[in-house]
Amino acid sequence: MSYRLLLAGKKQDILCVWVTENGNRLDIIDNFFQMAGEKFECQTTSMRKEDIDSHITYFQPHAFVYCTGENEKNDIMEKMSGLSLVKEKEIPLILNGESVDCFDFLEVAGDMVALTLAEPFQTGEQKQELSRFLEKKEQEKKKKKDEEELKKLTEPAYLDKLLKEELSDLNLAAKSGKQDGHLQTGGQTGKDTPEKPGNHILIIDDDTRMLRILKEELREKYNVATAVSGKIALNFLEKRKTDLILLDYVMPDEDGPAVLKKLRENDATKNIPVVFLTGINDRSKIEKVLDMKPQGYLLKPIKPEKLFRTIRQIIG
Repeated sequence: MSYRLLLAGKKQDILCVWVTENGNRLDIIDNFFQMAGEKFECQTTSMRKEDIDSHITYFQPHAFVYCTGENEKNDIMEKMSGLSLVKEKEIPLILNGESVDCFDFLEVAGDMVALTLAEPFQTGEQKQELSRFLEKKEQEKKKKKDEEELKKLTEPAYLDKLLKEELSDLNLAAKSGKQDGHLQTGGQTGKDTPEKPGNHILIIDDDTRMLRILKEELREKYNVATAVSGKIALNFLEKRKTDLILLDYVMPDEDGPAVLKKLRENDATKNIPVVFLTGINDRSKIEKVLDMKPQGYLLKPIKPEKLFRTIRQIIG
C-alpha cells in the first residue's frame, strides 16, 4: 500500500534546514520529499488554512507532516491554527526536524503530535517506523468503522428501518400486479421454481464486511435482510417471515449450531431452510453441523456461482 503524506513547513527558509556534518545545508521538506520513495506519495502545501483544506479534500492524505525549524516556539500555536480540518478528520500529525526544534514544538503543542521523526528522513529504519505507524492507524480506523457499523446494526431503530423498507418494496410489488411479491413461510418451495422477486433471505453473521458482500451479491434477485447475531435474527423472525437463512458458524455470543437449535425448537421457524457459512474445515465440527440436518453448507470464501446454485436448489 502507498501512503499519501501532506508536507508543510517553511520551505527554503534558513530556519528549516538540516546542517550536515560537512556543513552542507539540506532543506527538510525537499529531503523528505526526495527520500520518501515509492512507499509514500507526497505533496506539499503552505500553512494557510485554505490551502491545507483544499489539499486534504482532494489529496486525502493518510498523515500530515510538519517540518519544523529553529526559533518557531513563540508562534507554533498560530501556525497550527490552520489545522482544524486535520483535527476534524483525525489525520495524524507527524513532526520532522532537528531534535532540539522538535522538543520546542512538543513542549508547546505536544498533544497534537502523533509521531516524531527527530532526524533527517533518510534511513530505512525511519521509513519502516513510519510505515508501521501508518499501518497501525489504518487498522485502528477500520476497527472503529466496523465497531460503528456493528453498533448501528444492533440498534432497534435499524431493524425497524429495515422492516419499513421491505414492507415498502412489497407494497410497490403488490401495486404493480406482481402476485409473488409476498414473503412465504420457510420450507422448500421446489427446485424448479423460477427466481422470484418475493423470495426472502435472512443472513446471520457477526462479520459486517461479510454481510455487506453477501447482501450486495444477492439484492438484485432476492429480498435480503441481515442480522449480526442470533438474538437479533430471532427477534426479526417474530415479526417477519423468510424463505431461507444463511447462518455463520462462528459468532461470539451464540454460535451457528446454537442458533439453529433454537430455530428448530420454534414451531414458527423450524421448517425454514438453513445453509451454514463458515471458514471452519474441521471434520468433527462439520459432522456436528451435518447431524443437525441443515439444507446446505458453504465454505468461506464463498464463490458467487456456488452461492446462487445452492440457493436455487433450495428455494428457486
